Amino acid sequence: MPLAPGTQLGPYEITAPLGAGGMGEVYRARDTRLGRDVAIKVCTERFSERFDREAHAIAALNHSNICHLYDVGLNYLVMSPFGSRLSRLRGCRSMKYRYRVGALLFLLAVITYLDRVCISVAGPRIQEYLRIGPQQWGWVVGVFAFAYAVFEIPGGWMADRFGPRIILTRIVLWWSAFTALTGAVSSYPLLLLTRFWFGAGEAGAFPNAAASIASWFPASERGRAFGFLSMAMQIGGALSPLLVVPIQMRYGWRASFDVFALAGVVWAVVWFLWFRNTPREKRGITASELNEIGAVAGRHEHGLPWGAAVRSANFWAILLMGLTVESH
Repeated sequence: MPLAPGTQLGPYEITAPLGAGGMGEVYRARDTRLGRDVAIKVCTERFSERFDREAHAIAALNHSNICHLYDVGLNYLVMSPFGSRLSRLRGCRSMKYRYRVGALLFLLAVITYLDRVCISVAGPRIQEYLRIGPQQWGWVVGVFAFAYAVFEIPGGWMADRFGPRIILTRIVLWWSAFTALTGAVSSYPLLLLTRFWFGAGEAGAFPNAAASIASWFPASERGRAFGFLSMAMQIGGALSPLLVVPIQMRYGWRASFDVFALAGVVWAVVWFLWFRNTPREKRGITASELNEIGAVAGRHEHGLPWGAAVRSANFWAILLMGLTVESH
C-alpha cells in the first residue's frame, strides 16, 4: 500500500510518490536532520545483513541515474540528494568530503612552504639589490622566525575561539599580502618590517589545519591526515627552487613573490566559500560519511596543563623534534 505524504521513516518524511522501482516503491522524501530532499525506496521486506552489504549494487542496478547510496534503514534505501543530472553523475565518482578538506589542507601546506622558501631562493638577488651582507640578511630570516614563534599560540587560540574557516582565510590573505609586499620592498628597514609581519600573519596556519583535521576526520584517520600534511610541507620546499628560479630568470625576483601571493589569494577564496568548521554544517555531505566521522566536539577555549606537560617525556620529545626539523 503506497505511503501517504507526511509519513515518517526514521528521520525521513515522505513528500511525494515517484513510482515503482523494483522490490518496492520510490518516493521523494525530506531528510529532517539535514534539511535536504532525497530519493527513498521502501521495500516490501526488511533487509538482511547480506542485502545491506549488497545495497550499493542493487541501488545502482535499479536506479542507474541515481548513482550512490545515501543511507540504509530496516526496509528502505535512501539515495543521493535530488539535483541536476550532472550532479547525480558526479556523485558516482566524487571523493568524500573529508578527503576534499584534506586536499585543500595539502595545498595549503605546499603554498605555505613555497612562500616561505621563496625568499631563500631569491635571497642573493635581494641582497645584491639592497646592498646588504650576510649578517644583515640573518636578521631578515631571524625576525620572521621570531614573529612566527610569538604569534603561533595566539593563532591556535583563535582556531578554538572562532573556527578555522575564518581564521585560515585571514591567515592566508595576510601572508599573501606580505608575500607581495616582500617583492615590492625598496629598503632594508622595510624588508625587516615586512618579514616580521609576514611571520606574525602566517603563524597559526598549522594549528588551524590541525583543528580542521580534528573536526573532519575520525580518530582512526587523523594520523594519516597529519602525515600527508607534513609531506606537503616538504614538497613545497622541494618545489620552490624549481618554480622560483625560472620565474626570476625570466621576469625578475619581484615577480616570483607576486605569483605565489596570487596562489594564496585563490586558495583563501576557495577555502572560505567551500569549507565549513564542522561536517554537519556542510551541505551535500551524506549521512553515511557523517556516521564515519562520528561526533565532533564543539569549539571551546581551554588551557594547557603546563604542570603535566613539562613532566611528560613525549612533550619534550616533540619539542626536540620540532627544534631539529625546523632549524634547517
